Amino acid sequence: MAHILKTDNLTKSFGGLLAVNNVSIKVDEGSITGLIGPNGSGKTTLFNVISGALKADSGKTYFDGKRIDGLPCHLIYKAGLVRTFQVPRLFQKMTVLDNMLIAARGLVGERLTVTFFQSWAWKRQEEGLIKKALAILEMLDLYHQRKNLAGNLSGGQMKLLEMGRALMADPKMLLLDEPAAGVSPLVVDKIFEKIVELRQSLGLTFFIIEHRIETLFNYTDRVIVMFKGQVIAEGKGKELVEDPKVIDVYLGEY
Repeated sequence: MAHILKTDNLTKSFGGLLAVNNVSIKVDEGSITGLIGPNGSGKTTLFNVISGALKADSGKTYFDGKRIDGLPCHLIYKAGLVRTFQVPRLFQKMTVLDNMLIAARGLVGERLTVTFFQSWAWKRQEEGLIKKALAILEMLDLYHQRKNLAGNLSGGQMKLLEMGRALMADPKMLLLDEPAAGVSPLVVDKIFEKIVELRQSLGLTFFIIEHRIETLFNYTDRVIVMFKGQVIAEGKGKELVEDPKVIDVYLGEY
């Protein structure tokens, strides 16, 4: 299977702290890959470096066969690598549907010449985007919430809406930072079931940070373990449960 994401010796430090220390990973195209480790192990920093929010001190990142380290966030986003955040960054006082629409790429209505002289172009695009957004909301079981304010959603629904906004960008791969954090245990499986459905129906690749490791192991093809900025193990969940290094630094905490 081809690798859609690959890093070679990525390093990122903050002062004297090596948050990401020579990390080399590969994520297979079409896979659901997990990323676990104790707090402070460098997981979110790795996501920030891969997505362009932070610049690596050294190392290389390749996405879909092209080198992307050093590119600004919006160009990485445009290439099809999209991320979500542990705390959903929604527009609380906008409707669910408007939150979806604002995340679309290449809005022609943002250009004044189109607005004044080619209004038909942005109206046609807007109609298409509304249909697309409603279809995604239907897929995520949020269609009935389309007219409600995003701030009135439950924690689980906010997580799904954050994922829906990412899908508006037509991604090839999603980096999900704790999609089940702060969510009722009853909703956790529903979120991961939706991830599996999206992988199957849209052919997406997922790279997921998650602290609910018992759930993550049930839905991932492979899991990478970080500790103190380094990758210390990787494999299937059942293999990692028996790995002495993982037991000592991570699983032993539970």
